[in-house]
Amino acid sequence: MNVRATLKDVAREAEVSVTTAAAVLRGESTLRRLAPRTQERVREAAQRLQYQPDSLARSLRTGRRNLIGIITGKYLPLNRALRIDAAAQALIEAGYQVMLQNYSWRANGAGLEASLEEMRAARVDGIIVEQVGSLIEPLARLAREELPIVALDPIDGLDVDCVMVDRERTGYLAATHLLALGHRRIGFLVNPEHRAFTSRDRVQGYRRAHSEWGVPVDEWLLTLGPHNRPNYEIGYEAMARLLAGEAPPTAVMAIDDHCALGAFRAIFEAGLNVPKDIAVVGATGFPEAAYYPVPLTTAAYPFEAMAKEAVRMLLERIAGNGASAPRTVLFPPELVIRDSCGAHQGS
Repeated sequence: MNVRATLKDVAREAEVSVTTAAAVLRGESTLRRLAPRTQERVREAAQRLQYQPDSLARSLRTGRRNLIGIITGKYLPLNRALRIDAAAQALIEAGYQVMLQNYSWRANGAGLEASLEEMRAARVDGIIVEQVGSLIEPLARLAREELPIVALDPIDGLDVDCVMVDRERTGYLAATHLLALGHRRIGFLVNPEHRAFTSRDRVQGYRRAHSEWGVPVDEWLLTLGPHNRPNYEIGYEAMARLLAGEAPPTAVMAIDDHCALGAFRAIFEAGLNVPKDIAVVGATGFPEAAYYPVPLTTAAYPFEAMAKEAVRMLLERIAGNGASAPRTVLFPPELVIRDSCGAHQGS
C-alpha cells in the first residue's frame, strides 16, 4: 500500500522549511519573497511525491471550508472558458475545491442572485468573478460582508481586486503593426455589446497609434456588427458592410479571433485574398487561430498568468495578508505575427 506523502516530505525533498513549502503550495503572500528557483523546487518535489493537500485537516485547523466559488455567465467567447479553466486548475493545485456557477443556466431573471446565494450557503472562502455584466448588487452585498472577491476584468461600481488585460495596448499594438506595414485605411470590427471599456479601450489604442503616425481616423471604418450575436457573426456582417462601401479598408482589426474568423468568410465570399487584398489582425490569442484558413496574426492575452494572479490575490485576501485598498493588476498582450497580416510576405 502506498503511503501518502505529507507536507513535511515535500519540504524535506525540496530542502526547504515546512513553512516555505506550505506558502508555495497554497499561493500565499510570502510567495513574492521567495526566489523563483525555490518555488520551482517545491512544486517539482510535490509532483514527484504525488503530494495531495489534506483539505479536511486544513479546514479543521483554520475554520475555513477550502472551497472557492467561480461565477460566470455564458462561456462564449472562448476567453471566458480559458480563464475559468486556468483559475480552477490553479485553485486545485493549491489544495482548494472549486464551486462553479454559471448564472445563465437559470431561466429566470434572478440567475446571478440565486447562484451567489448557493455559494453563500455553501460558505465559500472567496469568489472569483469571471463575468457578470451589469448585475453587481448581489456581489456588492457579499463584498460589504467582507467576503474576499477577485474579478477577472473590472466591474463598474464594484470595488474589489481585479486582474485585467491592457486592452488599450491591444488596440495600439494591432494598429501600429498594420500602420508600419504601410496600411492607411484600417477597419476595426467591434461588438455593439462592448461599448463599455472592452471596446472603448481598444479604440483608444487604435486612435493613439493613428495619431502617432499622423494618419487621420475615418470614423466610418469603426464598424459595429449586429447586436447580441456571436462574435464570428459580428465579424462577418461588419466586414461585409465595409467591403460594400465606396472606399473599403486595406486591413482590418477584429475585437477577438472569432470575430476575425467571421471577417475571413466575408472576405473570401467577396473573391478577395488574405493578406494580399486585405490584411487581418485578431485579438485574444485563441489556440485555434494558428490553424485558420490563413494563420491569424493576433494580440494574444496571457490567460493562464492572469488566472494564476487572480488566484494568488484571492488566497492572499483569504489569509488576511492583502492590502487594504482594492488592487488592479494589468497584463500586457503580446503580438503574435502569422500570415494574415502580410508581414511574412514583405507587404
